[in-house]
Amino acid sequence: MNTVLEVFCKVADTGSFTKAAQSLFLSQSAVSQQISNAEEEYGVRLFLRGHREVSLTPEGKILYAYAKRILSLYKSAAEELSQKSGIVSGSIIVGASCTVGEYILPLILGKYKHLYPLVNLLFHVGNNEYVLAGIRQNKFDLGFVGEPCNLQNLESELFTQDEMVLIAAPAHPLAQKASVTFEDICSVPFIIRENGTGTRRFIEDLLRRNGLTISDLEIWMEYGSFESIKRFVQTGMGITMISRWAVEQEIGLKLLRILPMEGVSLKRNFLFVYNKGYADSQLINGFKTYCRESTVALL
Repeated sequence: MNTVLEVFCKVADTGSFTKAAQSLFLSQSAVSQQISNAEEEYGVRLFLRGHREVSLTPEGKILYAYAKRILSLYKSAAEELSQKSGIVSGSIIVGASCTVGEYILPLILGKYKHLYPLVNLLFHVGNNEYVLAGIRQNKFDLGFVGEPCNLQNLESELFTQDEMVLIAAPAHPLAQKASVTFEDICSVPFIIRENGTGTRRFIEDLLRRNGLTISDLEIWMEYGSFESIKRFVQTGMGITMISRWAVEQEIGLKLLRILPMEGVSLKRNFLFVYNKGYADSQLINGFKTYCRESTVALL
């Protein structure tokens, strides 16, 4: 159901009439007409219209705050009525970091959709900063991110634990060693994720705890794609540190080798993150429980 408030919030969240129309499966003219009708009804301008994007006016910001609360209440009412009927339905918009979105959720969500076919799941995958920004802007109902990250003004819960691994091609000189040191790591080309990712932040924190900085690495390339990074490492162009979830297949096929580091903890957590207003959603809480339990079964 595309209410005027839902259309208004979607335009505000996306900053674009075109993107809002695409997301809501409406024509751009229909979206523009609904916003014009709302502005006429309230007697105020709701958006400042730029060349490529739109932004909320002060009056629009007031309506946005109320509209989000109204839509949240509507969603809660629909969920409670759904529970009373014994039918699980509704929609969840999820933002997931690359590791979770590309390597964990695809393994567990097929069964969820089979169990709950009336739940509409919409996924957006990006780095940690992208997911956290989407949660803060109320674009996503729930986020999956990797530690460490800035969780200011957000609620969080443990999703699952992750193990980072240092990897190289089997023929790489470091792959012949029983254990590698930070001195070894800093002496060879290193391929690293871009800024804003949990993987990059983990490496930076690991180096800092051991008296080093990112500049001590011989960074050969920064890349945004796990798959591309793995391909580069396989060719022997460098080493990298990555989530074990992302390289299980390559390790099993002996395309990549883990470089052991004695006495170094490479554990981190994946977290659920959300705004406080979503803490009582029965649909989202049920989804979190399913994801947590299914991932434990995989481990």
